[in-house]
Amino acid sequence: MERYAFFGHHKCASLYVREVIIRLSKCQGLNYWAGSLTNRLPYDFHNDEKWKKRWIKVKEKIKTFDFNFLIHINATNTISKLINHRYKGFHIVRNPRDILVSAYFSHLYSHPVATPWMEIQRAELKKRNQEDGMLYELDTFTGIHLNKMQNWDYQQPNIYETKFETLTTDQTEWNKILKFIEMPYDPQYLQEILDELSFKNKTNREKGEEDKSHHLRKGIQGDWKNHFTPKIEKAFSKYGDLLVKLGYKE
Repeated sequence: MERYAFFGHHKCASLYVREVIIRLSKCQGLNYWAGSLTNRLPYDFHNDEKWKKRWIKVKEKIKTFDFNFLIHINATNTISKLINHRYKGFHIVRNPRDILVSAYFSHLYSHPVATPWMEIQRAELKKRNQEDGMLYELDTFTGIHLNKMQNWDYQQPNIYETKFETLTTDQTEWNKILKFIEMPYDPQYLQEILDELSFKNKTNREKGEEDKSHHLRKGIQGDWKNHFTPKIEKAFSKYGDLLVKLGYKE
């Protein structure tokens, strides 16, 4: 059986990528499984027995890999180490500063409140002005995800490394990904999917036109420059090595 995998991170176009994979898989008659396994949650919810029990099932599912495509939107090195089967995959990162800004607005306005930690996060952000809210977001939720990105192994020969900024502006990147993982696909159908899922088609807005209440808020890269204050920049300096590592240091 052919096996493929997508490894994403919070606020790195994971829902968009998930939808593309699902449609391509269905077209090719491939089965897929979407799950998430983590060793850290905001407000220490990873110590809750409820989530520990859920992750035991997730871990076993990943180890079994009895499907064609693993969709994992919360990448950690733990995941790749669990997989004993041969597979090829791809991994997406984004400018960490844009992740912070995107997460702040999403958690404040548009992200579904489907978990207890998201409920707490939204309530806490509502208490704060924007600068203090971004600082709080960095220290609680986003910091966890940036640490996972920091610890990811970027030298895995079976995993294609790409960036949010490339994937969302250059549609040919999808062809490179699919050729690397050796997944069969119909180029014409792929183009139809990408056109349908484009920012303009999904929002009826041009990239750069902001709607804070929409999950697809603005659709541009480098928006952090419009929101970082000296205080936020100073707090974010602890991730300076990550910016260098990922090629985002300016």
